[in-house]
Amino acid sequence: MKFKRTNISNSLGCVLAHSIKIRDGKLKKGQIISKLDLKKLSELKLENILVGKLDKDEITENKAADIIANSIISKNIYKKQAFTGRCNLYSKYNGVLEIPDKIIDKINTIHESITIATLPMWSLVKKNQMIATIKIIPFATKLKYINKVQSYVYKNSSKLKVHKLKQNKIGIIYTKYAHNEAKNQHKTSNVIKTRLLSLGSSISKEIVSEHNENEIAISIKNLLKQKCNPILIYGASAIIDRSDVVPMGIKISGGRIDHFGMPVDPGNLLLLGRVKNTTIIGIPSCAKSPKLNGFDWVLWRILSGLNIKSKDIQSLGVGGLLKEISSRPQPREEN
Repeated sequence: MKFKRTNISNSLGCVLAHSIKIRDGKLKKGQIISKLDLKKLSELKLENILVGKLDKDEITENKAADIIANSIISKNIYKKQAFTGRCNLYSKYNGVLEIPDKIIDKINTIHESITIATLPMWSLVKKNQMIATIKIIPFATKLKYINKVQSYVYKNSSKLKVHKLKQNKIGIIYTKYAHNEAKNQHKTSNVIKTRLLSLGSSISKEIVSEHNENEIAISIKNLLKQKCNPILIYGASAIIDRSDVVPMGIKISGGRIDHFGMPVDPGNLLLLGRVKNTTIIGIPSCAKSPKLNGFDWVLWRILSGLNIKSKDIQSLGVGGLLKEISSRPQPREEN
C-alpha cells in the first residue's frame, strides 16, 4: 500500500490513514472512503488528507483477517465479524483447546503483517470464551501471504479445535488403612466432587476400600460393572512405584499401567492405567486441594474424550511448575 496526501476529491476508494472527526461522529482510520464520506469530508474544508491506495496484489485488513479465520477454525469454534483488521475466535462449548502450534508459529513467520495469538495449548475453555485473535497489522496485506496461510493449513490438515467436555459417569475409590480412620476423607471427597461436577460429569458411585491391592481390584471390578468411565483412585498413601498397592490393584483387576509420574508439580505422582476401554487414574494427593495441579491437566483431556498417552504427559514439563499447594505433605522446598 502506498500512502500520499491528496485532495479530498481524489480520495474516493482510498483507505483513510487516520481517523477524522466530522459533524455527526468520525470517519475511522482504515475504512474505504465512499461517496458519502467525500461529502462529509468536503464540509470540513480540509486542504488534503493522508490516504493509502491498495496495490493490485493486496487485500484489505478485515477481508484478510476473515479469510485466515475461516481457514483455521473447526466445527466447535465460531468467529465474529472482523473489525480494524482483527477477527476474534470463540469456543461454542465448554471444552479443551487444541492448538496446531507448529502451524501457528509458521503462519506468524510468513510476514510481519499477519499475526495470530491464541490461548495456551490444552487450555480449559468455557462456552463463548475468546480462544484466539487474528490481527492484520497494516491496513492491507498481500494476497500471496494469505495464500501461503491457506496452503500451510490445508496441507497439514491442522486447525484450531475445541474438544467438548462430555457427560462422563465417574467411579471413585478412596482407600484407607484398616487400623486407621480415613483422615479428612469427607473434605477431600467434596473437593474432588466439586471439580468433577464443574466439568459437566457426574459421580456414579464412590467406594471406600482397604488400602490393599486385592480390595482395590474388587472395587475396580465393581465400578466396571456399573459402567463407570473413568475410574479414579485416591489412595491413603501416595503411589511410590509401579509395584505399589494401587497399580498392583489395577493389574489384578485385569488392567495395565500406561504411565506413572509426570513433569508437572504439584501432580508428579499421577498414575494412568486402563482396563480394556476404561481409563483409570491414580490421583496424586494434591487433588485434595481445589488449586490447579497436574491432575487437572490430565483430567480435562480425558473428560473431553481424548486418548492421552505417555508422550502426551511427558511433553507437559515446560510450564509445568505450578503454584505450590501449602497443604502438601512434602513441599518442593525445605523450610
